[in-house]
Amino acid sequence: MEVVIKPPRARYIVLLTSIILVFFVANKVYLHLFPQEPTISALYGEIEIYVGGVWVPAKAGMNIQGAKIRIKEGGALALGDKIIKAEKDTEFQIIENQVKIEEGNIVIEERKKTVTEKSQETESKYTEKKPEKIVIEEAEKTTTEKPQEIESKYTEKKPEKSESRRIINVSIENALSSEGQKILNSKYAIIKVETENINTLEINGIIYNSDIGNFEISLPLKEGDNHIEIIGLDKNRRVIDRKVETVHVDTTPPTLNKSKIKIRWE
Repeated sequence: MEVVIKPPRARYIVLLTSIILVFFVANKVYLHLFPQEPTISALYGEIEIYVGGVWVPAKAGMNIQGAKIRIKEGGALALGDKIIKAEKDTEFQIIENQVKIEEGNIVIEERKKTVTEKSQETESKYTEKKPEKIVIEEAEKTTTEKPQEIESKYTEKKPEKSESRRIINVSIENALSSEGQKILNSKYAIIKVETENINTLEINGIIYNSDIGNFEISLPLKEGDNHIEIIGLDKNRRVIDRKVETVHVDTTPPTLNKSKIKIRWE
């Protein structure tokens, strides 16, 4: 006759619970006897640590046991599985794994990781952001500009061809020509001047203007030889062209020589 003795199931449950409790208590005792140094594993925002009488920027891997820490508003740091966030500018110390707040307010949260969270996103979320490089780029030209307009805008303009400007013809209307000399029996000369793209003339020191470039002028003269200087000017009174005419004025009427008169009788 075989006798099988089965221990009650409740004994196994009590045994398993005892093992778990022993492990938990042993871990607490170990941490109490050999406390772990709090070390920054990641940080975000502006965080400083008070070292040697000055505030220096905190970095990942720093041991902050007993050190004074300052977190600017919105900053956070990770210590193991804990995340300490500052709702406003805060200063605190960590002494024997206990947080002692001196100024401000912090929130301590469990650091959770989800399966869908990307490692790059996690790293950029809790690590210090590097200052972005400032790049100054030339403003893009608008696409509404026509290619010809863009080319003419950014290329050197060629000098435009200057218009031909000159005195074409000068004539003294009431003068007679004799052996290449112009003779006038009046003390007023009627002068006609034809020009090309000249609207201002200076004749013997007197300025004359014309919108069409043709001039007809009555000019007073003196007895004898008269030099008429005709100068073409631009809008800035610079000389463009010049011509000189000479005319002899003789207003004395002819005399009759009686000694040379012969009378013939038939």
